[in-house]
Amino acid sequence: MTKLQLKLAQIYEEKGYESARLFWSGIQENMPALSEKERSDLKNMMSRYCKMHGDEAYLASILSERKDPQTKESIGFYFDFAQIYHAGENVAKNESKSEQLCKMILDHGDSDDLYKLGKMYKSGDGVAKNESKAAECFKKSAVGGNKLAAYLLGEMYMLGCGVEKNRTEAENWYNVANAERNVYSNTISRMVIPGGITKISDDAFEGFENIRSVVLPASVKRIGANAFKGCKNLESISGVNEKVIVNADAFKGCENLDEEAQKFVEKFYDTVFVESKDKKGFYIAKYLVTQEFYESVMGENPSWFQLSNDNLTAKQRKVLEENGGTANNPVENVSFYDAVCFCNKLSIKDGFTPAYSVGGKTDPGFWNYTPHHGERIRVNCNFYANGYRLMIKAEWVEAASECGHYKYSGSNDLDDVGWYECNSNGVTHPVGLKMANGKGLYDMIGNVAEWVWDSKFVLGGSCCHNADDCLVLACGDMCAPQDRDHYVGFRFLRACN
Repeated sequence: MTKLQLKLAQIYEEKGYESARLFWSGIQENMPALSEKERSDLKNMMSRYCKMHGDEAYLASILSERKDPQTKESIGFYFDFAQIYHAGENVAKNESKSEQLCKMILDHGDSDDLYKLGKMYKSGDGVAKNESKAAECFKKSAVGGNKLAAYLLGEMYMLGCGVEKNRTEAENWYNVANAERNVYSNTISRMVIPGGITKISDDAFEGFENIRSVVLPASVKRIGANAFKGCKNLESISGVNEKVIVNADAFKGCENLDEEAQKFVEKFYDTVFVESKDKKGFYIAKYLVTQEFYESVMGENPSWFQLSNDNLTAKQRKVLEENGGTANNPVENVSFYDAVCFCNKLSIKDGFTPAYSVGGKTDPGFWNYTPHHGERIRVNCNFYANGYRLMIKAEWVEAASECGHYKYSGSNDLDDVGWYECNSNGVTHPVGLKMANGKGLYDMIGNVAEWVWDSKFVLGGSCCHNADDCLVLACGDMCAPQDRDHYVGFRFLRACN
């Protein structure tokens, strides 16, 4: 036994595990001068102590030390060839070789390399998807000081992905990631999400009752379902990216949000930022305007599909009743004029500059127009105003499409994303029940077709249309602006000025 081994053993026996850890940290600068056998024996001794005390994180830091010097260039080659063998690009596909190269990265890479490899394993991008391997990579990376890896490992423990679900471990790793880490306790009251995290996953902090404030980096683009559900003492949310997409249930049960946090939640529940070709972008309503919302602004509900309509069939009435009524169904039976009138009234209500004018007047009260009647009026649009308006056709297509990846908005299976003639029973349904598209917008296809500005088109198909009419690139229907139909509704946007 060498002198250092003997000293380590004495400190452990006399002063305990924490003192042994401090001693181990202190002798690292002397390790290169030792023989390979001496280094190995010391490492094995300290590893044994870690295992005896269940200190998995510190054990990972010992085991992840590089055995051989590897240049960044070498590690880069490992990444490249692992992906080439996985994909079978210009070589025979060979998962075994790909995995061998990934193991070399795992053994010799630094914390950034391990974080990158963990993300690859988690997503299945470039290697075979393996959440257990992802957790292993993140753990070693986090021990090496990578806060992004620590955060993602916390999420994996919270969700039970690749590791056994464990709230205590989740909180431990979240605390490692936290820029304002409490070194005396793993109880988190202020969580500063590390920059570089792009999504707060579903259920990530559900039930963390001690959290009082959250700081979100600009990198966060999406906050998932129930992400902060039940954080009943959460008061403040700061550092918000104006382009973030927030799931409607993300802050459910957060009863003590301050005024600014409430404004944030209300704003991003309702709209999604979509970047436009001019890079300025706009906020689009996540949901079609509902009957309840429309009535709150306009004072009446003209919809055909409501239980007070005696002309509904028995089957239609039954479906609407089973769905809990129609308050959250999209408003329909509205004309183009009704839609622009709603937009201006809502703009005035919310303190924005109305987009539409008739005879130079922006207040619909001076338009000589009665909503839900047959008058025709000449409407002008100020596209530079910051108030609510209908989309133009190009904006609608941009919002509905995802780089041509899907026939329908968000899926190649229409049943995933839309209510149409084969699944609707001939009636509208509450908004948001189907899957959102990749931009976070619901019911872009089906339920009701949507008025747009150009030539008074209606796009997207409805509960009464067939599958071909619901294609993103379908031509849509041209309607007279005074027309009303029980398959036509609308949603609005607001320019990001």
